[in-house]
Amino acid sequence: MKPHTGPRPNFASILENALGSKKTLECQVTLHLGPANSGKTYDSVQALKFSSSGVYLAPLRLLAWEVADKLKSEGHLCSLLTGEEKLMIPDAPFLSSTVEMFNPDNYAECIILDEAQMIADDQRGWAWMRVLAQAQAKRLEIIASPDAEKLLLKILHKLGYTVKVARHERLAPLTVADKPWRIDRPEEHTIFVSFSRGGVLSLKTFFERRGWSVAAIYGNLPPEVKRKQAERFLSGEAKLCVATDAIGMGMNLPASKVCFTSMSKYDGQSQRDLTPAEARQIAGRAGRFGVKESGEAGALTREDVELLRVLLQVKPADLEYARISPELEDLAHLRGPLSHRLEVWEKQKAIPEGLKDVILPSDLEHQKTLAALMKEKDVEQLGLDAAFTLIKAPASRETFGYWWACVQSILSGKPFPVPVALAHGQAIRSDDPLLNSENVVGQCDVYLWLSNRAELAQFGKEKEKVLEYKWKLIEHIDATLASQSDMSRKCRKCFRKLPAVHDFGVCQNCFQQGRRRHFARPKHKKFRFR
Repeated sequence: MKPHTGPRPNFASILENALGSKKTLECQVTLHLGPANSGKTYDSVQALKFSSSGVYLAPLRLLAWEVADKLKSEGHLCSLLTGEEKLMIPDAPFLSSTVEMFNPDNYAECIILDEAQMIADDQRGWAWMRVLAQAQAKRLEIIASPDAEKLLLKILHKLGYTVKVARHERLAPLTVADKPWRIDRPEEHTIFVSFSRGGVLSLKTFFERRGWSVAAIYGNLPPEVKRKQAERFLSGEAKLCVATDAIGMGMNLPASKVCFTSMSKYDGQSQRDLTPAEARQIAGRAGRFGVKESGEAGALTREDVELLRVLLQVKPADLEYARISPELEDLAHLRGPLSHRLEVWEKQKAIPEGLKDVILPSDLEHQKTLAALMKEKDVEQLGLDAAFTLIKAPASRETFGYWWACVQSILSGKPFPVPVALAHGQAIRSDDPLLNSENVVGQCDVYLWLSNRAELAQFGKEKEKVLEYKWKLIEHIDATLASQSDMSRKCRKCFRKLPAVHDFGVCQNCFQQGRRRHFARPKHKKFRFR
């Protein structure tokens, strides 16, 4: 593959040029601020519909689909563009897209940037920052939570925008329960929130054994399955929903009540209490104007109810920094392996002086992990352009191996390998067949994402077959979740079933035995004179 030869500006110079320049565009900026269920997105989409052309930029594929479907159902031609899907309608005036797919070269009369508080996200915030710096539009509708107000206004004013602030109040009142709720006496239209996949599936089994129909939603599920499960709950086919905090953003999932089964979560490093912002985002799913006129949030213990009450009363801390990531040109001027170049870029902090008080470099751990698998000779053969594209792929820990197989196929000049189960014509054997299917869908998404990149499309010769197989897997996963099979968690030590509500992977008995062995073990060997 040949490296890109045309000149491209780095992001620092793009920001430098953008400082103070936006006022010349006469762009009308409206910053919509408010909590969940306050009509922010509704008002913005109404403005979009009355424009001659428009782009809606979503934080999630699920939300991009939802807005595209809504516009089409009302007679507006709307294309859909995400990393994995490209459904372009000729002459369609509207486009619904994930924010990472934003094209700064295209003009639209109205651009909507949703969930703009994500500009502070240490891994994805660069995408929101790029829109603010490079959007070409007559109207820019920015939707955010109140904790992003100061940061967004600082950035917008530095870029030269004149901003109108529209404040939105919650349309359906939200209250906190007076006392703890009982897990064995659930009410219809309640969402029970757990913070792990295993916890969600165990609760699902618990309720189904008591005669309830249940929808299940968690982060590892393909977006298509999340949507199907949400529709089961919305239609009334499922009377209860069990979910992780995946419901907190981008899902139209109104409920009468939201019950926290725990007020702490494991964040990848430690078990910690929820933040005020997290509690508000999740509890905000209770009540939906026009569907559920009021909402109530609660928990299973008195201590958790009181903590929830406090968290919902605390004003979340103001966001302080937006994020930016390197462009190709930033890395082209550096030397060494690609992972080293990313580290050097992080340390250089090439941010214009006028924005150093509001911008930090992104966390590039994901890209560095993928880049570290490539040798210098691999990057040289691929070309920096293609290598840079490859490390942006949506590969997770479970699909790193498959992603690397795709890289090796490019280096060999061969088509991408089809996902493993498709290659063998059957599902991989696993102790957790459902998880296996979820991971194979992840492989399909990597294949489709790579195939949709222009410089890599020639290697995705089985794209239609992979897409067809992915949808079969999605139907299988959805059917499995709709069935009433036993998905209870078991202790990883003694393999006994864990309680339906349990924050850990071992039972209390095994935990205590482990503690006794730990403290009974001598910390140092006794010193013996010879």
